[in-house]
Amino acid sequence: MLNRSRDASYSSVGQGSNTGPSFVRVIEHNRNPEIWCNWDLVELSDGSIKARCKFCGIYFGKESNSNLKKHITKPFCKELKKDPESQQTQMDVEGGIFNYDLDRVRDRMAKFVIQEALPFSHFDNPRLTNMIRETLQPRYTHVSRQTLRRYCLKMWKHAKQELVAYFENLKTGVNLTSDVWSAPHNLPESYLCVTAHW
Repeated sequence: MLNRSRDASYSSVGQGSNTGPSFVRVIEHNRNPEIWCNWDLVELSDGSIKARCKFCGIYFGKESNSNLKKHITKPFCKELKKDPESQQTQMDVEGGIFNYDLDRVRDRMAKFVIQEALPFSHFDNPRLTNMIRETLQPRYTHVSRQTLRRYCLKMWKHAKQELVAYFENLKTGVNLTSDVWSAPHNLPESYLCVTAHW
């Protein structure tokens, strides 16, 4: 498995060239953790601020999250390409071809959060992210609470549209009952549950 630990002064300006400004320091930040978990925000000797890949050390402009994401997930990163465990196509448990799909990961995590009534921040623990990368999937990127919320709302809207379409075509009567349920996880709130019978 690829080791991301590098000396703080590691530089790959110009993809390995020794020319150009040198590394000065790593800057603390609160940028999107899904993208920046694989990057350091660094200051160079010419005063510029760049994003530095934690795997290969190459510098990118800090403004484009899409370019930073593509470098890791395609992957364009030379170090990730050398690591057989980081390739997209792998063997699944039944001996077939397994394709790592970030959208599928987010979809399944959103379903898990919904089914188990978990908070959107359930996967925010950095130790969980490291455990998944080190033992299950090196290319896994942290799924933030904002992303999970977006996926859950998308699922809710899709399910709502399906229900509306189904009841519009229903040719029978519908009986409704309601009940007040307690919220899970010992939360003080309660919510109203409506059940339809037909």
